[in-house]
Amino acid sequence: HAGSIGPARQLARALEIDGPARMLDVGGGTGAFAITLCKAFPELTATVVDFPNVASLGRTYVEAAGLSDRITYADGDALEKGWPGGQDIVLMSYLFSGVPGETHEDLIGRAYDTLAPGGHFMLHDFVVDAERTGPKLAALWQLQHTAFTPTARSLDDAWLADALGGAGFEDVSVRPMIPGMTMLAMGRRPN
Repeated sequence: HAGSIGPARQLARALEIDGPARMLDVGGGTGAFAITLCKAFPELTATVVDFPNVASLGRTYVEAAGLSDRITYADGDALEKGWPGGQDIVLMSYLFSGVPGETHEDLIGRAYDTLAPGGHFMLHDFVVDAERTGPKLAALWQLQHTAFTPTARSLDDAWLADALGGAGFEDVSVRPMIPGMTMLAMGRRPN
């Protein structure tokens, strides 16, 4: 939870959310991103999809933040569970590094289908450059994740941009978020 607060604050500073918005945080863990973004944007509501044991812990963080009326949990495996549609934002942070690589394209496609027209997809994770020359910390984190998920894919910025574009997203960008370690990929579902 504590390790996600910093990146969540960075994301909040980079976003512009005017008015009511619905966010789906897929694999959102204890809700660090949802809590931080809901605090930054008073009209944002969020649903976090994660395993029941994680959701139980997350609810305690949400309650302590005083946001139980704006952040809810949908207990279940994000790879198998249905997601609520009509979202303005779909966020996946640190999800791709912990799931099998063959699920990535499906997750991007499901995010597209879950978004309302004009909605935004954001993917934050350990990502290396397409040339695979760095950043070294991102590569080390990716390697560490293979100990738990041997079928995890090493993400690179060019693959992410192509995958988002191939799924139909527009205004695709991939840029550093935590310098030397993570990147943020973004795309918008056309109106």
